[in-house]
Amino acid sequence: VGSAGFFMEGSSISLAAGRHILNQSNDPDQTTLLADELNLVAASLDGQFNAANLDSIRTVSASATLGTGQVNLAFDRANPITLEGVQTIGGAIAITNTGDGALLVGQDGVTAGTGGVSGRVVLDSATTMGVPDNPNDQGVVSAPGIVNLTADDNIVAKTEAGILGAGSVVGSITLSQTGDVRLSELKTDDANGAITLDVTGSILVGSGPITAEAATLSATTGLWALTDVQTLSASSDANNLTIIESDELEVGLAGLSAPAGEVSVMVLKGAFTGAN
Repeated sequence: VGSAGFFMEGSSISLAAGRHILNQSNDPDQTTLLADELNLVAASLDGQFNAANLDSIRTVSASATLGTGQVNLAFDRANPITLEGVQTIGGAIAITNTGDGALLVGQDGVTAGTGGVSGRVVLDSATTMGVPDNPNDQGVVSAPGIVNLTADDNIVAKTEAGILGAGSVVGSITLSQTGDVRLSELKTDDANGAITLDVTGSILVGSGPITAEAATLSATTGLWALTDVQTLSASSDANNLTIIESDELEVGLAGLSAPAGEVSVMVLKGAFTGAN
């Protein structure tokens, strides 16, 4: 689809199939789709369609219509790509950009499990994962099961996850979660990296720690977290705040606060300083 010539800004291509969308050639360079927007609908987009060469595409929407259908797409975008309405009924979503362009989530978001069936979302960027040019256009990454976000640089995301995980190589991680959430590992490898997690609901202890130089955590209805940080600020508007820290801990300037509950901190080794 398309040609070697120019395409109009704001143009779009929609492809729909009762089963699968495939590349005619095994060489993805032979698949030419020239447009600003790409809309894919199939029973399952389970990785058989190679999107690596689609470097003109700026916005992608994709739907799997089969109850267990997946959306599995890998891009190699030199410029940012916006996910604008990616969804499954009950299957998994896995989207990767291996190029230099940021992976962004637009207003219509990314949702696995629209049929109330547990799904999972995995997003991975070789650079940053963030917001569109207009922050008001940022959508939500949602799944009843796991949402896992990884990037080589900063991550900024809105989520509605049952279980939440995130990891960055450099930079920081900023997450805004709606609904109670159980934490998998949240980690930045950056020596100066910070993690900020703001939850409307409860933060529940999970399988992995929060690992960073500094972390700021807030929840509206209770907070219980495992941490491996140097500096921590945390608050729970209602119910208790419980922290189990693996190493020494310094309380940040915002302190540790649970005005309607109790604050409990256990430091497994090292000093505990800065509390007020």
